[in-house]
Amino acid sequence: MTGIALDNKMVEFEQSKVQDYINSYRGNDLNPIITNINELFTGTVAKTIGPGAVNDVMRESFNGGKSFNFKSYDDKVKLGQELIKKAHNE
Repeated sequence: MTGIALDNKMVEFEQSKVQDYINSYRGNDLNPIITNINELFTGTVAKTIGPGAVNDVMRESFNGGKSFNFKSYDDKVKLGQELIKKAHNE
């Protein structure tokens, strides 16, 4: 496996590890933490000075960021794989 296929599998692997951590987290209430992380990807600061490719994916794939949820494995994988497409000019 090489190229974009390998990149996509790496995103899946990486995000499965992130999801395992989220699912096993037993600290403070996770919801405000996730809200803050979501804001880092979709909020005013992200839209103003965030990476253009991330902003493009949020706009094109997540209703301007409104539907993105960092707690969702599928959303994180979709974000990563859409960024890979952009990096490969696809």
